[in-house]
Amino acid sequence: AELVDVIVFHDYSATRGRMRKIFDKAVELGKKYNKPILNNETCCLCRGNPYDMTMELLEEYQMGWYLFELMIGDGMW
Repeated sequence: AELVDVIVFHDYSATRGRMRKIFDKAVELGKKYNKPILNNETCCLCRGNPYDMTMELLEEYQMGWYLFELMIGDGMW
């Protein structure tokens, strides 16, 4: 963490409780190393990681994010 400008992680948790544990750990690392954090991969319905829940928690934590490869079409992801 000392060698990077930003701490990134990705998370596909299916519940708020599990997601909060991961977000809390990311926030803790950001504070420890005085670095911004970014969730660089999230939201995957096939893994039970609903968009609405994820966006709600990202907003609550005021966390930067990147939705990885969102492609929807012809009934396929």
